[in-house]
Amino acid sequence: MVTRIPAQERHFVDLSWMQAYWLFSYGEWYVPDNVRLGKLRAFNDDLIQSREGFGMHLHEELEIVTIMLVGQLTITDDAGERTTVHAGEVHRISAGTGTRHMEKNQESDPA
Repeated sequence: MVTRIPAQERHFVDLSWMQAYWLFSYGEWYVPDNVRLGKLRAFNDDLIQSREGFGMHLHEELEIVTIMLVGQLTITDDAGERTTVHAGEVHRISAGTGTRHMEKNQESDPA
């Protein structure tokens, strides 16, 4: 059964460097009946402050899709790839058996 969760009822977290709305259980917010929808494991709406971001971290067996709505993020992976994703663009990483990557907002405005 699919449960409809209105946008205003998504979980909100403010980490000062990032404000985020999470649709599925993530991090310290765990709801056993809301872990995924089929193969979709995360659907996060993040606002990353200027000069902030996620340090290098590992993912396995995931397709990671970033859809930029505002600003830009620089994504670097352990294979040496470095890409800047701008508002209106989409970026995908296939994590397969393991990929380390980081995402940083290197600009003066939030992304």
